[in-house]
Order: sequence, then structure tokens, then C-alpha cells
Amino acid sequence: MRSPLPATLILACLAAALASAQGPELRLGAPPGLVSGTVVQASARIAAGGADVLSWSLSLFHEGFLVLEATTAGTDFDRLARGGYAESGVHPEGTACYSVAVLSFTEPVVLPAAPQEVLRMRYLVSRRDPGKARIVPLDGLTVPGDDRQFTNAVLLRGGEAAPLAATEAAFPVTGCAGFAFAAAGSAPGEAPAPIEVRRGTEIEARAFVRVASPEHLDPAGFTLGAAHDPGVLALEAAELDPTLLARYVKADGFARLELHGGGFAAAVLSSTSDPASLGPGDHVAVRARYRFAGRGEPRETISTVVYLADELTLGGSPARSAFQPRDALPCEAARLPLALVVGPHHWLRGDGSSDGAVDISDAILALGYLFLGGRAECLRAMEVNLDGRVDITDPIALLAH
Repeated sequence: MRSPLPATLILACLAAALASAQGPELRLGAPPGLVSGTVVQASARIAAGGADVLSWSLSLFHEGFLVLEATTAGTDFDRLARGGYAESGVHPEGTACYSVAVLSFTEPVVLPAAPQEVLRMRYLVSRRDPGKARIVPLDGLTVPGDDRQFTNAVLLRGGEAAPLAATEAAFPVTGCAGFAFAAAGSAPGEAPAPIEVRRGTEIEARAFVRVASPEHLDPAGFTLGAAHDPGVLALEAAELDPTLLARYVKADGFARLELHGGGFAAAVLSSTSDPASLGPGDHVAVRARYRFAGRGEPRETISTVVYLADELTLGGSPARSAFQPRDALPCEAARLPLALVVGPHHWLRGDGSSDGAVDISDAILALGYLFLGGRAECLRAMEVNLDGRVDITDPIALLAH
């Protein structure tokens, strides 16, 4: 790695005699149609005009972007430099970047008059809500552990320093979409009330796609990975919501879901040519059914969580939770915290509701569980006729009793 000493000399020369007159121009650019949560590439160009620019310093602050990388690699600097020097870096907080460069130390190589790309930046669009992200030229930038101050200036032939005429650049941003979870009886993103459980108690959960407004991303598709602690919950079943599939997935789209020991992974693409619109709101994407598989003392509260996860796979590939287009990340990492209160260990055959009495309500509960998707408080108690399974014969036997 080359010594940073030449960069220090460049900055000293630039700071020595900054001219007040209009000088070469700094131009900033990013691709159109920015979407929150995506990674994009932007550029900084210097239009030298009639000036003979030998070297330069750039200092840029960012709002709505997280700077991942700043480099001169692959820019016009690489093409034009004759044994010169370039150094670029990112502020540790990711809010700013800098670059200093000289085309040659041995001959008077100058920057051509037309705009030349001298810095490439890779950003995560971090603004969540619709609006604008900005790149702002900022003189006086400092970086921890470095005693230099970076400016926006150029060094001209003859040793004269001049400021770069620069204005901020603003780029419209489409707000991000999000995921949310909900347990039965609770709203998306809301922590449910404590749930009383016994071994085998079923817990229903749903995963939602959230589109906050028409100005937020209306995804053409999504990938979703949801994980849980298998020591507390066992995933019994999961399915993509039939209503979502019917109105969202077209003939040239696809939908897939896979179950894992520690969660489920799903991928949906509306269409490769003409995606359907989800529109604003909370849209059920996946319905899942878990069974309490933990152990605990009566009245003990066991805390667990269902959460977005990237470690699951779908078709052998990582099921990274993201939206299409452009692999947009969700607004935040959705979680479903569950407080599971362990009920008494004793049980009474026929008392499927676990209310301490065997009556007509238990038969109704069993019928609801078998045919209406109802909740089972205690499957072992529902198994009335001792044939080893819960089916229609059990509520019939209970009614006869």
C-alpha cells in the first residue's frame, strides 16, 4: 500500500490558497428510482472546463444513504493517471466519504475539460419513508484517527488552488415495504397477550407484507424466512395464504414454501412481465401453526420469539428476507414475541377446553378443532375413546356420555 504522505501534501497545497472565483465543477449522480433498503452505486465527476486540474480533494456528507464503499477503482482516474496517487475512504459512521488524488508526480498531466468520473460510491438507501436522499459537499470533514481535514478543491497548473463549485444533489426515494407477524387474536406487529399452554397446545401465527402508503414500495415479489426456537415450538404446518395467491400470482409468476426444523421459508413472484399490485395495507402472506413443545413448571412463563431469519434455505439457496425489485430490504426486522404461561400438568379426559369440567362445550370445541380450524387446548384430553387419535368419533363419544 502506498504511503499516505502524498495525500497530505496535496491537501496542504489545496488549503494554502483557495481562490474565491468560480472554478471547476463537481457533479454528483445516482441511478433514478431509488428504493429504500436497496444497494446502489453513485458517482462523483469533475468538469474541469478550461482549467488545468492536476489533483483534487473531495469531501461528501450523506443523508438517507449509508456509505458502504468509496473508491477510484474503475473510474477515469485509473485511465488518466500517470504514476499518480489516490486515496479514498468512508467515515466509520457511514455518513460521509472522502477522496484525494493526483494524476502524476513526474509530469503535468491534467484532467480533460469534459466531466470525468473520479469517485465511485456504493450506498445502502437507508431512508425508510418516502422523500429524498441527499449527497452534500462538505468542507472540513475529519475522520477519527486522522489529523487531516478534507475539502472540495482542486490544484491547478502553476500551483494555484481553487474550490470546486458544488451543490448538493437530491434523489427521490420510494419508501420501503415491511414484514410483520401476528398471533391469533392480535394485530400485525403487536405483541400478543400471554398464552396459557400445556404440552401440545397449538399456537397460530401469520406473516404479513406491509405496504404503508402508495408512496412506499409495492413489491413485485418477496422472499421470507421465519425462524423459531425448536426447543419451545414445533412447526406443525405452514401455507401461503390462498387469497394472496389468487389475486397476486399470475401465470408467469411462482410461489414456493418449504418447512425446516427451525422455521419456514417462502418465495413469491407476482409476474415476470406485469406484476399485480398489493396496494397499501397489511396483506397475509403465510399462515403457520405451531405446537408448544417446551417443558416448565406450572404458572412458569416461557418467553420465545418467531423472527425474520436469513439462515434458512429455499431450493438450496439462502432465503434472505427481501422484496423485489432490487432485493430491497424490509423496513425493519419483524419479530413475534410470545409469552407462554405453562398451565397445570394435570388433565381430565374429555376436558378439551381445560376448564376443569367435562360438558357440551368440550364436544363443541372438538368439532371446531376438527372442522373449523379451531384451537385445541389439550389434545390428549380430546382423545376420548382411547383409539389413539383425535377424530369425529371422540366428540360423538363425549356427547353419548
